[in-house]
Amino acid sequence: MVGTILSNDSTVPPQIVRRIRHAALALCAVLLLAISPAGAQPRPKDSLQDARQAIAQGEFERAFDTARQVLETLPPNSMIERRAGPIALSIMANALAARGRAEEAESLLRRAGDDLARRLGDGGAPVMRIRADNGTLLRRMGRFAEAREILDRVPLTGDEDGATRHGLRARLQLADLSRLVGDRQGAKDRIEQVLAAAGSDPNLEGPRAGAAFMLARVLSEEGKTAEAYDQARRALAIRERLSGAQGMLTIVARALAGSLALRLERLEEAEPLLATALSDAERVFGPTSDFFPSIAQDLADLRERQQQFEPAAMLHRRAAAARSSGSDLQAANADRRAAQFFKRRNQPEQALPHYLAAITRLERIFSGARALDEGSRLGLTDRFSGLYADVLGVLAGLHAINPAAGHDRQALAVASQAQSRIFTDLMRQADIRRFSSEPRFLDRKERLEQARKRLAQLRESDALGGLDGGEGDIPRSVAAELQTAMAAARTAEDEMWRDFPRFMELVQPRPVTVDDLQQRLLRPGETLLSTATLPDVTLVFAVTRDAFRMVTAPVGRKEVDASVLALRSSIETASEGTREAFAAFDPALSHGLYRHLVAPLEPLLSGATQVFVVADHSLQTLPFEVLVTNWGEAEKKTFQAARAAGPFLAEYATLPWLANRYRFAYLPSLAALASERLYAPSQSAATGLVSFADPVFPATGDKAALPRLPETADEARAVAKALGGDSRLYLRAEANEYAVKRAKLDKTRYLHFATHGLLSGEFLSLGGDDTAPPPQPALALTMVGDLNGEDGLLTMREVIEELKLNSDLVVLSACNTAGEPGRAGTGEGFAGLTRAFMFAGAHGLVVSHWSVESLSAQELITVTFGRIAQGDRPLAALEAARRSLRGQTVPGSRPFVPTHPFFWAPFVYVGT
Repeated sequence: MVGTILSNDSTVPPQIVRRIRHAALALCAVLLLAISPAGAQPRPKDSLQDARQAIAQGEFERAFDTARQVLETLPPNSMIERRAGPIALSIMANALAARGRAEEAESLLRRAGDDLARRLGDGGAPVMRIRADNGTLLRRMGRFAEAREILDRVPLTGDEDGATRHGLRARLQLADLSRLVGDRQGAKDRIEQVLAAAGSDPNLEGPRAGAAFMLARVLSEEGKTAEAYDQARRALAIRERLSGAQGMLTIVARALAGSLALRLERLEEAEPLLATALSDAERVFGPTSDFFPSIAQDLADLRERQQQFEPAAMLHRRAAAARSSGSDLQAANADRRAAQFFKRRNQPEQALPHYLAAITRLERIFSGARALDEGSRLGLTDRFSGLYADVLGVLAGLHAINPAAGHDRQALAVASQAQSRIFTDLMRQADIRRFSSEPRFLDRKERLEQARKRLAQLRESDALGGLDGGEGDIPRSVAAELQTAMAAARTAEDEMWRDFPRFMELVQPRPVTVDDLQQRLLRPGETLLSTATLPDVTLVFAVTRDAFRMVTAPVGRKEVDASVLALRSSIETASEGTREAFAAFDPALSHGLYRHLVAPLEPLLSGATQVFVVADHSLQTLPFEVLVTNWGEAEKKTFQAARAAGPFLAEYATLPWLANRYRFAYLPSLAALASERLYAPSQSAATGLVSFADPVFPATGDKAALPRLPETADEARAVAKALGGDSRLYLRAEANEYAVKRAKLDKTRYLHFATHGLLSGEFLSLGGDDTAPPPQPALALTMVGDLNGEDGLLTMREVIEELKLNSDLVVLSACNTAGEPGRAGTGEGFAGLTRAFMFAGAHGLVVSHWSVESLSAQELITVTFGRIAQGDRPLAALEAARRSLRGQTVPGSRPFVPTHPFFWAPFVYVGT
């Protein structure tokens, strides 16, 4: 089998393959003696049973060597190789993984599975065994997308002996994957599949125990701890009957039961369960296994509740120390729990290294999860959503103790990693697709992948202890080759960073630091303002080319979210048009946000020609222009006097808006600033305007009617007139999704959409599935007539994957294209389409924060484009349009001045 596997890899020298094959054939005679009555050699079946016992007893070296010896003696392409070979490989891989060599184990299983599938097909028991093992290992390593892809290929049942057992094991691992990414119902469904398939078959008691164990974990996460504990005890009872009191799976079941007893405050039951499980785990698995840390930390929690703090600290340290050889997921959990313990003990200095180590591991997990669907990635993000906030809280506390220690700089770097997680993954996939058509990129990428592949093969060969070597001209050790391969991989990676930095920045994202901002990203006169809202406080950062400061505002996430929601609601209420609706805007609430978030950093903003805002959570949905800088007695008297004197809404002209001091440009993340400033594609000689406006919506039917927007056609015509030159207007039926995707937008300088913007929940009103609303916002385009296979909704993913832009400016003159508080709380790209258009190639955008009054929208957008035609940059042009609108008086039966922010503040500029 080893010879067969190696023969499929052209990088392995042919003389090695020949030696292995000759050795295997020569050993057939030995095998025949072994199965004869007088044979002195043990049968493969007995040897593998001995190897299994060695695994159970924690003797991983002996297990590996025994299984390897069996593999060496199996005659090629025989029935005994078909049966015993996969078992031997499985034991070897498990032994490698238990010794902290998961990468080598995974490589071994993957190559063996592919080889067996070529020879035997996908449905045979040997292939099912190897793939179930491979998927299990990948899940433990945190490589969830790869694990799911392999496990999905394992049938639920099979006709051969043991096949169904492996199929059920694969289903249980898929259930655990669903649990890990937050899909608990999906996990339960797969558990039910296992129980239904296992039935009452006495040979499938193991899978039934696994189902009870997995169900206990799911119920535990649902808060049903008592039910979970019952299931864990059921699993433990079956495992003790099948494997004995000290079997591997018995230990794991005992540990889960102990953990749940601890959560139920049944300390007398928890202590013997956890203490025994830890002792057995250390003996069987070793202190560097994936299982040891979680058991040790459960026991540490018990000791903490018993006020035994030193033993608890020692257990946490031991668990975290095992992280260097454990999987990323287990290591991230171990470090996080250790950090939380030291944080509870008011020892932030000891907590911080564990927090930072957990984030490093978590970044690798997210990178490995990028091929998962959006829902799964969001569930994975939610699972660790509090980690970044915890780290930032500790850094803020340490900064307060010692402001000169640089913890504020660390905090900014961590905040940059926490921004736009899900969206960044979508961007990474889109950029990879774009690069895939460039021959030089493909050549460099292939060289890097081949270098990494060769390195993995050599590590595997080293792990196999010289199976690919022999005597004479083939050295047993591959240490020298390993060093050469490592150097080649580093060289290939350096070439990719040199020639394709944008791609590498996306596939291996790095935190943005203060030094990056001051030395490479910010230009003279620019200031960056960024926020990180935590449960109890909000961190606000200000950076210029020669200054940096972090302040801790005494308002937490709930208070900030409530204030932003109230302020936005008071502005949007004005759409009702009544005096009371306009009066709902509260200057005191606006000033309170300014006082907490901006005022402490005004010295760094003073004199700035442009202020970049990178906000998080609900602050993403707030134009900072509407913050009021002063609201004392003098301002109140002036406000009331103007209200009494008229004209209508004149009082809002007296307010000292933050918009009067600064020009604000918004960005979705610090990484977006780095991407645009360092790696953005150069602007070509794009010309003209393309506009999509006044699309056709269904008036009746299953979908609720979207109102027509006839004034948007007038807006499109006015914009074309203001710009002059070439223009192409797609109106009514022509304003369809197919036309957007087929237009040559990469040659378009200005792109204009005037239509409805739909957010996630709003799909439900269009007849969407209320059990699974699309997680992405979209622009609503024509939905009737011949749509050429499209649905009329241009979603964020479609913008990323199917549009190629090189536009100076994209205008989304629609409702909510910059986001809304309910979804922005995730900070993961659901806040709006603006981010998608940036990464599709827009150099700047104008987007709306709320439903825009049509005449004001037309005035703002038309004047903006008119000023651009006169030579203004987009941000300056938008600011001029705001000033122009605020200076007008609208005639009529009740003349008014549009100085209320409802009219002038919905549009913001996004870009650099």
